[in-house]
Amino acid sequence: MTQLAKTGFFDYAGVIGPVAASLPLVIGTGVLVKKIYDNPKIIDQKCSELKEWVVTSFTPHGSDAARRIAENIFKLLLVLGVCATIIYFSAVLLPIAMAIPIAIQLVFRVGKFCVDYNENVKSIKKYFDSLKMGKFEDRAVWRKRVAKEIVKIVLPLVILGAILTCAGIIVSPLITGGFQWHLSVPFQTKAVVFLEYAAVGLLHLGLAARSWRKGNRAEALFHLFATALSFGFPSFYLSNNDMRLHHSFYGLILMALPSRTAKIFGSFVTFDSILYAVANPRGGFLNGKFVEYDFINTVLEQFKLFLALFSASLIVESISASIKKRVLQISLPP
Repeated sequence: MTQLAKTGFFDYAGVIGPVAASLPLVIGTGVLVKKIYDNPKIIDQKCSELKEWVVTSFTPHGSDAARRIAENIFKLLLVLGVCATIIYFSAVLLPIAMAIPIAIQLVFRVGKFCVDYNENVKSIKKYFDSLKMGKFEDRAVWRKRVAKEIVKIVLPLVILGAILTCAGIIVSPLITGGFQWHLSVPFQTKAVVFLEYAAVGLLHLGLAARSWRKGNRAEALFHLFATALSFGFPSFYLSNNDMRLHHSFYGLILMALPSRTAKIFGSFVTFDSILYAVANPRGGFLNGKFVEYDFINTVLEQFKLFLALFSASLIVESISASIKKRVLQISLPP
């Protein structure tokens, strides 16, 4: 580990960083290929469903053929218009190397929602129906149940908003000014930094408890370890008089997201930050001067490459999740 921590500038930038960032995509692709190999009929079923959708939506049959075809053409054009709008604004607002993966990711999400439109509508309707007060349900119990559901919706939105705010502060200078060695974040006193790490730790603790209740012991231990790191990191920084948001903070946030891609990538970022306690400083000599250089520097310096890899990995993960869901539906008794 000590030798890894002392790896030089070239290896980090040219080998370790890109290889580590590619691993979520490689692992996700492997999982997807295995799922398709184990369930080859899924592809045939999807093709049959697509053929059936085209036939029922755009071929003339029945007394309402003209209305039905016109309505489905309008829906198709509406979806294509949304996708075109996403592509346009991505191209206008972002550098082309970043616009392409982001546009692909968003278009894929829109397409996936439309493909599963009927199922999504049923799920939403079922959820809202579940919020209605039962015929024999006590009003106080009903209010408590609805309040709990509201908290389940609002709390993740608040956390997501905080994450997006932090991400905006970090990413915005990279988009407008290119790579920067140092990024300033406002209001970062020692107490605030500790509270920020503690908040992430409490989030991981809650996720650990939820995973444990569901019987997923491995995931629970993963989040418990992240909880310990969330309090260990600021304590280490405080003892070394370096109390600020290090890249361990971003890694721990990624580890809390409900995505295998984010968890793997965040684990690499966090592990890289742990290496500071093993062998510090890391880096190499550049123009006769020693330059500290680590994994997160590679991410920031080659941000467009990492964004493309991350987006591709998320798409592969989403396809894999859809196949898993479909296999589960098939295996359930009617």
